Amino acid sequence: MINLNKYKEIFNDSVNEYFSAIAGRIPEPLFSAMKYSLLSSGKRLRPSLVFVGAEFMNGDIEKVIPVALAMEFIHCYSLVHDDLPDMDNDSLRRGLPTTHIKYGAGMAILTGDALLNSAYEILFSACEKDSSLLKSAKIISELAGPQGMIAGQCDDISEKIKSKEDILVLYKNKTSALLKASLLSGALPFNPDENEKKSLSVFSDNIGMAFQIKDDLLEVEENTEVIGKSSESDENNNKNTLIKLIGTNKSKKLMMEFYDKSINAISCFGKRAEALTDFASIMINRIK
Repeated sequence: MINLNKYKEIFNDSVNEYFSAIAGRIPEPLFSAMKYSLLSSGKRLRPSLVFVGAEFMNGDIEKVIPVALAMEFIHCYSLVHDDLPDMDNDSLRRGLPTTHIKYGAGMAILTGDALLNSAYEILFSACEKDSSLLKSAKIISELAGPQGMIAGQCDDISEKIKSKEDILVLYKNKTSALLKASLLSGALPFNPDENEKKSLSVFSDNIGMAFQIKDDLLEVEENTEVIGKSSESDENNNKNTLIKLIGTNKSKKLMMEFYDKSINAISCFGKRAEALTDFASIMINRIK
């Protein structure tokens, strides 16, 4: 049985140590804005996936703590920038005012920049001590960059998203890419074989799609108080969503199809894949 609370505790202890170590070295209000953006009550799914990837390979999760930190820093920088007035223009994130609402748009841009650069500083400092982590740094830079997550963000603010197929490409880049980066970056330092890498990739591609569809469903089925962000964000930004194009019932069916594909990708590993199976179930059954 997966223990997300254990992973969250390891992450939270590590990120608090990080901020204690750099206190006084970063000017205010940037330092406070970075902490604000990172230390709110996030689900910590991406660092958890890093740890799951390591444990899938029977590896020591202590080795990949810097990788987990980097993944969450990158995820949070993307949220800070996504929420900006020229992007999604959201005022609420995780039940709190978004970074640009609290600190101003200019400082929010700098906060996102600082989180991204800090992620790679953490990664490369760890790589200096352990060269096996270079594989993790490489896959993260690829999947979080302009051929992955940023490509998805680019599509998200464009006006070319017209069809179901367009939306699924957007989801694969914007959401699945970072989940794949998390899982693979946790596993790669422990030398997975080609079958293991392929299975983990297919799993994360598909559970990422299911996760994003669930996110869209929550926006229309739950209120702002439950999900901790605006439940009308996509509507306010006049975005074409999967639900708008194919409806709620077909979206739920498609979510389950992606979920089934994710489970099938790892079924050959039996009990070894139990944590991944649990993770997938949590993704489609969550309420926020």
